[in-house]
This record gives sequence, structure tokens and C-alpha cells, in this order.
Amino acid sequence: MKLNIGSGQRKFDASKGWINVDRIYDRTSIKVGEKDVSSTPNIAADAAQLPFKDCSASMVVCHHLLEHLGCGDGDGLIKESYRVLCPGSSLLVFTPNLRALAARWLVNQISEYTYMVNSYGAYMGKEEDRHKWGYSQEGLLYYLQLQAPWSEVKLFDWRAIDGADLAQDFWIAGVEAIK
Repeated sequence: MKLNIGSGQRKFDASKGWINVDRIYDRTSIKVGEKDVSSTPNIAADAAQLPFKDCSASMVVCHHLLEHLGCGDGDGLIKESYRVLCPGSSLLVFTPNLRALAARWLVNQISEYTYMVNSYGAYMGKEEDRHKWGYSQEGLLYYLQLQAPWSEVKLFDWRAIDGADLAQDFWIAGVEAIK
């Protein structure tokens, strides 16, 4: 079993073993590009209390989720991810890299709008659109190391993950924590 926690508008391919988990309970649908994307997850659950057995997941991904939680509010999510992961399995966490964004903004390589949207979120009428905390790659590495006794915490190598739609750009911090 592979878990996409906080799946929101970026569901992963269930035919490839992904279970999309989010706490969004409405059944609204929005258009992203040319495809219709439902905000309804496969499983609605609080990420700090996942409804899965210990050591039952081969991978957990939090793709642009952690920044939507306030300072310390992601602790339970990370600890739960550790609990459900099998030994040797990975938690992948992706957030905006505020240090990379700030560096480019300060030398006018990105617009103020791009910097602000990635720092504070792209509010579209729902509170869950807002960013409540920020990370650099270094800060994200440190944060994950503090939350569980991982065997290794490192920068993600950007390898392809079957069935997972991972956004990759200069402004995205990607970290892998291995149980």
C-alpha cells in the first residue's frame, strides 16, 4: 500500500497501488488544465490519526501538504507516517523552498506575485489553500529528523515514483525520510 496524504487536487494513480487520503469531505469538482479533478479522496481521514495498521505502507508521500499546517501542527502527521511505514520504506515530503524562492525574488528572477503565492498560498476561497508555515530544504531536513527515529533523512533524488504525480522545480524542497 502506498499513501498520498493530503491528496487534495493532486491524486495519485490508484491503479498503481496509491490510496489518496485527505480530510476534505466535500464532493466538489474543479478544472485543472483540461482535466476535471475531484477533491474527494479515496479515504477521508485526519493525517495525525491514520486508519491503517502499523508497518502496512511501502511509501507515504506528503506533496505540498506540510506548509498548509501551522508551526508544530505537522508533528502528528510525520509520527503517523513513521508508524504506518514498513521498515526500509520512505516518507517523501515536498514543500515550497522558501530560501530558493527568496534568493530568486531578491535578484528579480521571479515576480513578487510568484514569491508571495508560494510563501502564503494561492487562496481560492478555502482556508486549506493558505500556507501557514514555511521551510527551506535544510529546515525540512532538520524538522523530519526531530520527529521520528528515521534510519536516514536526505534530500530527495527526484527519481520517478510509479503512479505519483510529483511537481519538480527550483522552488520545491524534496526530502526523503527512510524508516
